[in-house]
Amino acid sequence: MLFNSMQGSDGISTLSDYRVSLLNRSMQVDVRSMLGKSLTITIQTATTPRHLNGLVAGFALVGQEGEVDRYFVYEARVVPWFWLTTQKKEFRIYQDQSVPETIRQVLAPYGYPFEFALGEKYAPRTYCVQYDETDFQFISRLLEAEGIHYYFQHEEDKHILVMSDEVQNHKTVDGYKYVPYFTEDKLSLPQQDYMTHVAVYQDLRSGQYTTSDYNFKAPNVDLKTGQHIKLEHRHNESEVYEWPGNYADDPLGERYARQRMQEQHHVRDTRTLRSTARGVTTGSLFNLMYCPRVEENREYVVLGTRYDLKENNYHSVNVQGLAGSGAEQGRRCLFELTVQCAKLPLRPPRTTRKPRTQGPQTAVVVGPAGKEIWTNEYGQVKVHFHWDRYDKRDENSSCWIRVASSWASGNFGAIQVPRIGDEVIVDFLNGDPDYPIITGRVYNAAMMPPWKLPENATQMGLYSRSTPGGDYHTANIIRFEDKIGQEEVFIRAQKDMNTEIENDASSITGRDYVEFVGRDRVTKTRRSSKEIVDKNMRTDIGGNSTTTINGDFKVVIGMSSGPRDTGKEPKNVFSAFSDHAHDFALMSNESKGNGSYTLNVRGDTWNRAGGNATEVVTGDKAVSSRSMMLSARSALVQDAQDTVTITSGQASIQLTADGTIRISGTHIIINGKRIDLN
Repeated sequence: MLFNSMQGSDGISTLSDYRVSLLNRSMQVDVRSMLGKSLTITIQTATTPRHLNGLVAGFALVGQEGEVDRYFVYEARVVPWFWLTTQKKEFRIYQDQSVPETIRQVLAPYGYPFEFALGEKYAPRTYCVQYDETDFQFISRLLEAEGIHYYFQHEEDKHILVMSDEVQNHKTVDGYKYVPYFTEDKLSLPQQDYMTHVAVYQDLRSGQYTTSDYNFKAPNVDLKTGQHIKLEHRHNESEVYEWPGNYADDPLGERYARQRMQEQHHVRDTRTLRSTARGVTTGSLFNLMYCPRVEENREYVVLGTRYDLKENNYHSVNVQGLAGSGAEQGRRCLFELTVQCAKLPLRPPRTTRKPRTQGPQTAVVVGPAGKEIWTNEYGQVKVHFHWDRYDKRDENSSCWIRVASSWASGNFGAIQVPRIGDEVIVDFLNGDPDYPIITGRVYNAAMMPPWKLPENATQMGLYSRSTPGGDYHTANIIRFEDKIGQEEVFIRAQKDMNTEIENDASSITGRDYVEFVGRDRVTKTRRSSKEIVDKNMRTDIGGNSTTTINGDFKVVIGMSSGPRDTGKEPKNVFSAFSDHAHDFALMSNESKGNGSYTLNVRGDTWNRAGGNATEVVTGDKAVSSRSMMLSARSALVQDAQDTVTITSGQASIQLTADGTIRISGTHIIINGKRIDLN
C-alpha cells in the first residue's frame, strides 16, 4: 500500500480520527482482512521521525486514480485503540476503588498500553456503577468528573494512552521547544518549521461556581462550597450553581469546586495557529517566538491538531507503455493547532452525560452464606440487581442501600429489615445509579404471601418468620379478618409476649371471654384490686389454694342466712366446700390469733357439711340471736369440762364436773308419766 493523503484530527480528551487514502495496483485487496490492523503514518521532521499510529476501523475501495487508471484508491479510517471501548456496552458495579483503579480494571482486558501521569491522590469511591454505558462513555465521564484529561503518545508500532491531571506532566518534543512565527510574506521558506495565522479567541464566562450535597451520615453538616475568580470583563458576577455535587465531605467538595471553575475557564482563552512544524504534536509543549502580537510569545500546550497531508503522485507506465502525465508539484504537510497557555490548568469539559435510570426496578436482597438477615446500624441491606452479571450474590454484591420506612424519626418510627431472598423495589436518588434506595417489597413465585389468595383476600396483617431456621409454623402474627360476619383480630406470639402500659388500660368484651394459661400465672397490683361480677362466679381449683391477707378479710353476701322455707336453699349464698378429702381453711395472718376474721352477711346464712362438721375455738365463743333452735336427728350432746349453765330469766340449770345439778327458779314444775327419785 502506498500513502496518498490524510485528513483528520486529534485532540486532548477526544478520539483521533484519521481518513487515510492509500494506493494499490490491485483491485483484489481483501477489504475485510484490513480491519483491526495497526497502521502507522511516518512524518519526517527536523530531528527524529514523527509517527501517527492507530487501528483500521474501516476500510473501503473507493475508486481509481490517474488519467490512465494506474492505481486503485483505498480509504482507511484510522482510530486509536481506545476507540474500541466505544464498541462494548456494559452494566457493572465497582466498589471501594479510586477512579484510576477502576479505569485500570476496565482497560486491562483490551491488552493495549496505557499509563497514568497524575499529581493528585484519588480517594476510593464506595460505589460506582457503569450503567448502560460503553466503556468509553464510562471512562470518559469518570475522567471528566475528576478533572483528568487524556492524549496519545505515538511510536512506530504502537500508541500509548496517557491520562494526566497536570500540564506539568506534558513534555516538549526534541527540536521543537521554540517555534518561530512567520507572517504571510515569509511563507515560501522551504523546509522551515513555523507558525502563522494566529487567531485569538476569548469568551464570556461566569466568575463564580457553587455546589452542595447531602450526606445522611452527617445530616446536619452544610456541605456547600464554591469558587470565585475575578474576571476582567463585564457581567462576570453570574453564578453557576450545581446540585448534587457528588461528594460526601468538605475537602472533596472544595476540590471539585476548584476543578469545575478551572474547567469553565481553561477553554475561554485559546488560540488557533496554522503550522508546518511537523514535530509539534497534540499534548506537547512549545514556545512561540517572534509573533508581532507580543503577548502571544509564551509557552503553550497543544489541545488539538487538524491534519492535511498529501504525498506526490506516483508515476508509472501503463500496460501499453505510455508515460503518465508527469509529477505534480511537491508534498503538502499542513497542520492547524488549537493551543492554550501552559500556565493555565487543563481540565476537560464534562461533555459525557451521566446515565439516568428510567424509573424503579426490582432486586433481590443478598448476604453472606448461612445468614438470613444481613444489615448494619442504619438498617441498610445489600442486593443483587438482575442486570449484574458479575456479582456472586453475597455480601459484596452492592453497596449498603438505605431502606425506606413508613415512619423514620429519631429513635422512633417503624422498621422491618428486608431479609435475604426478599425481592425489593429499588429506585435511585435523582435517577443516579450510584445512589440506590429501597422503596418497597414485592412477592414473587418463590416468595408467596403468608396466606392463600384470593381465598383470603379479606385478610391483612403481619406474618413474621422466626430466624434462623424458622419455617411457616414459627411466626409472630397480627392478622385482621374483614369478611362480613367473621371479623376477627388475631394476635399470636411464637414465644413470649410482653405488654407494657404506662397509664390506664381498658378492655371491653361484648360476650364471652376465655383465658387459658398453660403454666403459672402471676398478677400483681400495687394498689387496690376490684372485680365485679353481675351474676354468678365460680372458681375451680384442681390443687391447693392459699390466700394470704395482711389486714382484715371481709365477705359480704347480699341475702339473709339460712333457709326460710323448709327444704329450700337460699339463692344468694356464700358457699365453701370440698368434694374430696382435702382441707379447707380460712386463717388470720398469725397462728396466735392476733388477727381477726369478720363475716358480715346482710341476708341469710346457711352452712352445710355433707359429712361431719367440727368447729374449734381456742378462746371464748359467744353466739347471739333473736331465737335459736338446735335439732339433731339422732342425738344431741353438749359436753363441758367444767360447767354447763342454761339460763332463761330467773330460771337456771347448772351442771358441774363433780356431778352436781342445780335447778333454780321461782316455780319448778316436774311433769312425767313416771318419775324416779333416788
